[in-house]
Amino acid sequence: HAEHAPEIASLKEKVRSLEAAREADLSAQRRYTRETSHEIFQKLDELKNSVSANFQRVERALGQLEGKVEG
Repeated sequence: HAEHAPEIASLKEKVRSLEAAREADLSAQRRYTRETSHEIFQKLDELKNSVSANFQRVERALGQLEGKVEG
């Protein structure tokens, strides 16, 4: 066992290094997902507001046309 101690220590250090790299990657992925999700929902809200505003303009224009036709 003593003759393998340096190799075991080296492997343990490599495992620690790989675990740290994995955690850093996972953290970056979570951050990217969070930021991207926020951006997507923000764009969806903008789209909803735009569609709503356009729909209101169409309703207003139809109301004006209806008033002219009835008049």
